[in-house]
Order: sequence, then structure tokens, then C-alpha cells
Amino acid sequence: MAFHGSWNSDIKVGYKVSLFPFHVDQSGPTGFMLDVIYEPDTAGCGNSCLRPVNAIFDLKGHLYVSADSSGEIFKVTYDPEATANKA
Repeated sequence: MAFHGSWNSDIKVGYKVSLFPFHVDQSGPTGFMLDVIYEPDTAGCGNSCLRPVNAIFDLKGHLYVSADSSGEIFKVTYDPEATANKA
């Protein structure tokens, strides 16, 4: 889910893309939220931080995120080898 960001608010919120995992049996969300792309410090955000508009997966599992502040499209990929425990 893309959280666009509150450019016109004293308290800056949003500016991130988050994942809401579902239970394996597809019975519903786990209640957990994982920030995938985010601004660690939103205090200085306005139009200079990532402001995601949409997030979508393709058939290969790649995540594409569009940002209106920069006009860019970001591709996020997953490498299971990079996250595997290696002894």
C-alpha cells in the first residue's frame, strides 16, 4: 500500500510503501505492517521526499512504485538468496 505523504501538515506522515501480510490460509490479514520503502526521518519532508502514488506487483513478483514528486517509477525486486541463512 502506498502512503502518499502529508505535504501540507505540521506533522509529516506517510511517505512510504508498506506490506500487510495475510495468514497462510488466506483467512485475513495478520495485523502486522511491514514498511518496505520509507523515509526514516519525515521531519524535513515536503515535496523533496518520496511521495508514492501507487504500488503494484507484476507477474514475476517485482514491485513497481510510482512517485509524483519526482515523476519516477521504482522497481523493487526480491532475492530469496540474499535473505537465506547461510552457515
